[in-house]
Formats: sequence, C-alpha cells, structure tokens
Amino acid sequence: MLLKLLSGLVAALAATAAVKTGPAVGSPVPPFSLVDQDGKKQTLASVAGPKGTMLVFYRSADWCSVCKSQLVELQEHLADLQKQGLGLAAISYDAPNTLKSFAGQKHITFPLLSDAGSKVIRAFGILNDQVPTGTQGAGTAYPGTYIIDLKGRVKTKYFAEDSTERIMASDILVREFGAPAGGTHNKVVSKQLTLTSAVSADTVRPGQRIALTLDIELKPNMHVYAPGVEGTYIPIEWTVEGAHEVLFPPSHKLRLEAIAETVPVFSEPFRLIRDYTIPTSAKPGEIVISGSLKYQACDDHMCYFPQTVPLIWAVTVQPPESGKD
Repeated sequence: MLLKLLSGLVAALAATAAVKTGPAVGSPVPPFSLVDQDGKKQTLASVAGPKGTMLVFYRSADWCSVCKSQLVELQEHLADLQKQGLGLAAISYDAPNTLKSFAGQKHITFPLLSDAGSKVIRAFGILNDQVPTGTQGAGTAYPGTYIIDLKGRVKTKYFAEDSTERIMASDILVREFGAPAGGTHNKVVSKQLTLTSAVSADTVRPGQRIALTLDIELKPNMHVYAPGVEGTYIPIEWTVEGAHEVLFPPSHKLRLEAIAETVPVFSEPFRLIRDYTIPTSAKPGEIVISGSLKYQACDDHMCYFPQTVPLIWAVTVQPPESGKD
C-alpha cells in the first residue's frame, strides 16, 4: 500500500513540475532522423508541408490515455492542418512496433516517430527528468506542440502547465489561423453590438484544452473600452469560471476631445480567445460551460448603460482512450 501511495505521489509531482518547453520562438529546432510506424526514415524536411510543420511531442501511445486521445484528435484535424499548409508528425519514445499497432487500431495516417532512447527529446531540451529512472515514464518528453516554419525555426509553441492536459489541434487552429474548426456558434444582437460565441470542438475528452471565442462587431461610431483603461471608464470583461486567461487583441487609442483625454478602445471588429481545459474528472456526457461578457458601449455623443450578456457553451465529453496516465 505504501509503495502504491509513493508511486502515485511521484506521478503527481512529475505531472505538475515546472515544464520545459525547449527551443525558443525564432530559434532553429535540432535536426532529427527517426523511423515512423511503417519503418520509414523521416526528417523535418520529409514531414513538412508547403508552409511548415506541426511537430507534437507526447508521452506514449502505449500506456498514456490522454496521449492516445490527443493522437486521435490530431488525425481528426489532419485535413484542416493540411489546408493551412502544415505537415504533421508526432514523436515519443515508443518502439516502432508499438506505434504500428496503435496506428493500425486508430487509423492514424500521419507519421508517428520512434525516438527510442529519447535522443531527440533530449536534444530539444524537453526530457521530463522528474520521472525516476527505471519507471515506465522515464525518457518521456514534456508534452508540447511546435509550429515550425520552412527554415526549421519555431514560429509558435504550445505547452500545458500539467502533463496530464493537452492543447487540442482545434484550439491551435483557432489561435494560428483565426477560425474555430467546426465548433458550435451562437449569436447575440444588441443595440450596440453583435456577439458571436463559439467553441473550437463540440466533442472532447478529459484533459483536453479547447478554445472559446467571442467575435464582436460594434455598430457604426461605437466603441468599448479596453482592459487597462484608467479612471471611471468600464473596460470590457469576459468571465468564465475555471477558464484560462483571455487573449485580447491590440487596442487603439481614441481621443475624447470633449474632456481632453486619450483612452484605449476597441471599435473595429475584434476577437477574444480563452482556453478552457476539460477536467480530468469529467464523466461522459454533456457539460455546460457558462460565463458572461460585461461591457459599456459609447458613441461620439454618449455612453450607454453597462450591459452583461450571459454566455453558454455545451460540449459532449467522450470517454478517454484506454490506458494509464
């Protein structure tokens, strides 16, 4: 019993240790030559698309349930990634025969690369050295995703704070290319603005991170105040319990001649994005994510009463793929 408790404690500490994210944005990635699930040698050049590569590091397609769910979701969005000009490949320390078995079971068609011995994982600087030597997870990477340009440099990268969580391909498609990948859309129209809310994926699994988006279009000559505005102005505020931080676009300065002040505002159509991680304890079935948007809109002559718009997103949770994290 004590050994089991200690093993669980080690796993928990490894999952929440400070994450190593490897090469910085703008830096080149280390070269590699690895065998895929079909025994074919692959390099960064061979897996690249016409505009670059999405390179995913995960723990294992053998025993890691959240990794298996991630790989299945990547396959579901392979065509979307290819439309954006990206090639896709995923790297783990799994042996080629393990990768071949999993790819066959789940109909994975993109390259699953075998980094037996974790040489490439170490070269990227993302080895999870919190996992004790001799245990099942020794040699695994901190899970993460790189978007790499055709010159082999990191354009962007995505790493969750907890290695039991995954940032979904649908989420990355929203952030990289500006449109939800097939999720539900809901529209609210008021006298001052039109708000369209969306979620990047309707169907999810525990531990997966999705993107919630708000597309806001203001009526002519209307503006709302951006975060950071000082004084008595009311900035736009998006509340979702349990969600990650809001990604705000750049605001612009507006001169209020009547009171001789310059303030940050949004007046052109803009998008707000924030991530939401499906709890690892989530049971299969529908869950509802609720929130609200508070704003005060103003035109060239007056400011209107502050408004609060309730927001709801419904997603269906599927069981995780079989395996032990």
